[in-house]
Order: sequence, then structure tokens, then C-alpha cells
Amino acid sequence: MNETIKPKKKSGQFFFLALIAISGVFVFSLLFLAFEGDKVTSYTIEKFVLDRGVFEKALSDEIGPEEKKAVVLKLHQFFERAKSGAESKERIALIGGKLREILEDHRITREEAAGLEELLKESF
Repeated sequence: MNETIKPKKKSGQFFFLALIAISGVFVFSLLFLAFEGDKVTSYTIEKFVLDRGVFEKALSDEIGPEEKKAVVLKLHQFFERAKSGAESKERIALIGGKLREILEDHRITREEAAGLEELLKESF
């Protein structure tokens, strides 16, 4: 009798290749955010918070229309400077974090707006 021993078929190759591909995408994303995270933050806040009026709608009625316009204008100016590279990554993260903090309850009080304005005035 002449029996041929067949090698076992390898399994898991697809899983291994998928794992490597997913890991590569994840590492690339982290590197991208490490180097371009400030631009992503600026773009996201400008397009989804300022341009869509989320920030302005959240401002309390106790804040007058002129004050509202002034705060929104200062934020736009800040993010324009950020896009041009005139603001540091740390400062962009600080302002972004403050915006997230004051927008959590979807209402911005006069004190929160004043605190944000003070942060925008500070120079680093």
C-alpha cells in the first residue's frame, strides 16, 4: 500500500492578514492625530460647533446680541489663527476642552462665556 500523507491545511491566514491590516490602520490613525490633531480639532469645532450655530444657540438669553456676536467672532478669529499655524497645539486643545466643558449642558451662562473670553485673550 502506497499511502500519501497529506499535510494539514493551514487555517488562520486570513485572520492574521486582517489583524495586520487593522493594526496598520490604527497605527496610521494615531500617527496622523499626533501630527495633525490640532488641525482636526480646529476643523471639527469650526464646522460642527461654530458654523452650524451650536455655540451661538447655546448662549444664554442673559447675554445680549452684541456680546454673543463678540464671543463668536473671537472664536472664529482664534480658529483662523489656529488653521494658519499661529496657535500652539496645547492652546488649541485647551480651548477645545473648555468648549466641550461648557457645552456639556447645552447652555452657556454669562460666566462661562466670560471665562472662555479670558482664555482666548491669554497669550502663550
